[in-house]
Amino acid sequence: GSGKEASTTYRVCERYRGFTLVELELHTGRTHQIRVHLSYLGHPIAGDTVYGGRHQTRQTLGGSGEGAVLQRQALHAATLTFSHPATSKKCS
Repeated sequence: GSGKEASTTYRVCERYRGFTLVELELHTGRTHQIRVHLSYLGHPIAGDTVYGGRHQTRQTLGGSGEGAVLQRQALHAATLTFSHPATSKKCS
């Protein structure tokens, strides 16, 4: 299909064994934009089974024992900033 244009800038903050902490800036606001872009780059969000991530267990994290440690997407925001739709003022 012909998708709409979407733009995301990313910066690597820290690397871990098997994971990377990134900072993302979305220039557009498309549905699933972050998930799609990171998956396309070959680095899906941990726990995002729809876009290629996987649930994390103690074993996949290098430990012992059974059971999932992470059964959801590891997608969290430290800050959110957007332009107010009526005034265009930046809101955080």
